[in-house]
Amino acid sequence: MASGSFSLEVGGPRMDPGRLYGVPDPDWAARAAAHLRAGRVERLASETSPERIAHAGTVAGEILPWITMAEISRELSYAVMDHQAGEGHAFAAWS
Repeated sequence: MASGSFSLEVGGPRMDPGRLYGVPDPDWAARAAAHLRAGRVERLASETSPERIAHAGTVAGEILPWITMAEISRELSYAVMDHQAGEGHAFAAWS
């Protein structure tokens, strides 16, 4: 199982007005979730750069444990990915 943020700003200038967080790059979050769903871990890793993480928000570095988890789980079957459009985080399970 895994959970975490692909694009999330907490405690930074890109927080949404009236909220405790912001999603600076929802398109990147959707792309990362799609790569994970499709098992394209190597492609996701190649697209994840320090610049991409910085652009995606103060908590976006959580994508690195996702990449590690997905690589470790390569032999397992993908079970579920819960990523809601416009949000910067997801939850997933492999079995």
